[in-house]
Amino acid sequence: MKKNLPLFIIAITLSFLNISCEENFSPKEDFKERNILYCIIAVDQYLYYPLYPIVMLTKTYDNPTYTPPKDNKTAPSISGAQIRLKINGIGNGYSFLEDTLDSREFKPYMPEIYYKLADAAGLTLTYGAALSLSITLPDGKILEAKTRIPSSKGFEYSYPFYHGITTLIDQWRWGKSWIISWNAQEGNLYFPKLIMYYTKNSIPPPKNSFIIEIPMRYIKKANGNLPVYPSYSRESSVSYDYSAIDSLMVQISAGDPDKSDYLIDIVKFELLEFDYNLSNYYSSLNGYLDDYSIRLDESTYTNVSGGIGILGTSLISSEYFFFDKKYVESFGYKN
Repeated sequence: MKKNLPLFIIAITLSFLNISCEENFSPKEDFKERNILYCIIAVDQYLYYPLYPIVMLTKTYDNPTYTPPKDNKTAPSISGAQIRLKINGIGNGYSFLEDTLDSREFKPYMPEIYYKLADAAGLTLTYGAALSLSITLPDGKILEAKTRIPSSKGFEYSYPFYHGITTLIDQWRWGKSWIISWNAQEGNLYFPKLIMYYTKNSIPPPKNSFIIEIPMRYIKKANGNLPVYPSYSRESSVSYDYSAIDSLMVQISAGDPDKSDYLIDIVKFELLEFDYNLSNYYSSLNGYLDDYSIRLDESTYTNVSGGIGILGTSLISSEYFFFDKKYVESFGYKN
């Protein structure tokens, strides 16, 4: 049975297909046919799990109007390509087999063909591994791209919380926020997220489990406090106000007098990292025209020779924490 392709793959692949226009010059550029390669390999910190990357190949198409198309036309598919993926330049590499999208995976203006890893056992990768992709098209043209998996991430904390997360600490000494730092790699983008898991016991499972993101801070507005969440950046740390954690703990049971019905489980800090190439590509997207369209000119980053597109990797690193028992009980909750 085929595995559903990630929505991120669909969205980014679509982004390469529309032809751009130039403001104050021409509503539409002259059409240039280009071969497009897309392959993003997503890994997490547990690299011993086998991976099954996919490759999508398509071409630019001409849109006769000035607005994004809304019909169900498929993008041009490239069939019969020979694909090899090498790790650290060793051996003959891994080959890919041609396959077609099923109805659940298909989206308008997606190519109907994609390529999946031929080795059923998958591939294993290591931190910092160099990846190179070589594609020979049926017409003899060659597409090549290289990238590297990010290095291992280690986290440091402004306060260790040996007995669980709590704001009941000496904030005059330790500060009014919890700072999480990591060994950032220059040029890479980072997407941090602090998530709380909790359960409401009066609701039958599995609908009694909830996940909520903890904001970095709240900003006072005329209509109330506005939560602020971390965005992507190239910084090596993120800071969470203790007052924001307190506010969220209050909000999860707002209006419910039975506080003991809430079981506070764990907190997860998750850091999504894009490698250098994927970071530059992501940064070059400016939401042009719609969610899927980008400019096909110098401003759109590509690391593909012989065509356009992206070979990139993403890495998820995470750490789990518990809340301090006394802190949880101070809100009337259980843990």
